[in-house]
Amino acid sequence: MKYIPALFTAIVWGSTFIASKHIITHGIEPCVIMFIRFVLAYIVLWCICPKYVPIRWNRDELKFLLVGLSGGSLYFLFEYHALQYTTAINVGLLTSTVPIAGTALQYLFYKQSPSRHYIIGSLIAFVGVGFVILSPLLQTSDFSSLSVNILGDVLCIISVLLWSVYSLVLERIPSDYSPFFVSRRLFFYAIITISLFAIPNFSIQDICSITGDTSCLLSILYLGLIASAVCMWLWNWSFNSIGLSQTNVFLYLMPLISLVTATLYNTSEFTLWATIGAVLIFIGIILADKGKTTTQA
Repeated sequence: MKYIPALFTAIVWGSTFIASKHIITHGIEPCVIMFIRFVLAYIVLWCICPKYVPIRWNRDELKFLLVGLSGGSLYFLFEYHALQYTTAINVGLLTSTVPIAGTALQYLFYKQSPSRHYIIGSLIAFVGVGFVILSPLLQTSDFSSLSVNILGDVLCIISVLLWSVYSLVLERIPSDYSPFFVSRRLFFYAIITISLFAIPNFSIQDICSITGDTSCLLSILYLGLIASAVCMWLWNWSFNSIGLSQTNVFLYLMPLISLVTATLYNTSEFTLWATIGAVLIFIGIILADKGKTTTQA
């Protein structure tokens, strides 16, 4: 039962690709989409957790600011811009390295080394992710579309490092703060920082485009209320419940969920290679779950 929140979140986040792409096709700038979904998430979390806590510029408040930047505005900015310069295949593959990057930073800064089970499980899951993402190319044996732009790959790697920083800082926030409050504070700082990019690109036409189309409106509500508010709270709760490494390993499921969602919408095909990748991902997650992090003296 304790893994259900992380599993649910990975499933939802893996399906947001379709919703985001649908809104972008209506001419809405990515930074505007992020601003709207962050505001919706903040409103929901404020209604659930309305207790006012004043901003105090101490160590804890700086941590909230850092998670708002690394797990909110900056992470999404780098990821969306990476998609403009490189292929979705590369972005998906690089993003799925978050658990490995997070574990590496955890060892670098806190001298916490992962167990052998976790390392082997992560590598197996990572290979499975590669099969899932590359399945269309493996099916047709056409690798001509693998040409990439180095700038896009670098931007994506930065987004991966940002999410890893978010994970590490989140783990260091005192447990007296509820996951609801931590998530609310995260979106507070994410709204402030993303508004610097969104406001210059925001227009009344954007609101008309979103509210004037039912599917577009439902998509933005799904991104703001479910994918942002509910899932960020569940993700933060999972961090407190099962720890950084065990929570992050569920991110390996996201490319698989994206492929399944795209298949349901007839924009992709679930192939034999994707099935093999899915099996490897689940084997890797189960194996990694058996590994516990140990601290070196």
